[in-house]
Amino acid sequence: FMLDEGISTSIANLTKLGEPRILNLCSKMFNYLTRFVPAMEKLAERSTLTYSAICTLIDDDDADTKMIGSRTISNLILCKSENVSSVLIENGAFESLSVGCTVPDLNASMQCIAALFSSCKSSDFLAKMGHLKIVNSLLSVALKGNHTEERVYIYISKIVAMIAMELSS
Repeated sequence: FMLDEGISTSIANLTKLGEPRILNLCSKMFNYLTRFVPAMEKLAERSTLTYSAICTLIDDDDADTKMIGSRTISNLILCKSENVSSVLIENGAFESLSVGCTVPDLNASMQCIAALFSSCKSSDFLAKMGHLKIVNSLLSVALKGNHTEERVYIYISKIVAMIAMELSS
């Protein structure tokens, strides 16, 4: 019901206030909505407004808000509905995932890397990642060596290889 009444638009408008506590609460509300596929579909319907608001959260100085915003965009990209992820990618989600890969919270970073990896099945998306220089962010994460799970480095290697193959063909 609240989705039909425009809660996502209200949350997005609240992010425009720029007040740190409100931004943190908005990040938590957006993240909570990404637990439900119908909610994610509603967020995708208002993709420009939703994405703009989530970018505000990811660009915030507060580490917690940035981390939750990164997880939120990852949840949307990892959504089972192909439409949700495609719409957000077309609106610039790769840039946000690139920032999210570098957040200090290793779980959020891993989630962003997994979202990038899940997008590798589309040659259009691979080309987009190549042109946006997503590889630079991924290599930066790999060079820092903060992750303890080997699969993070495997994902990074596979993403970099698939982007290289796409750009060379």
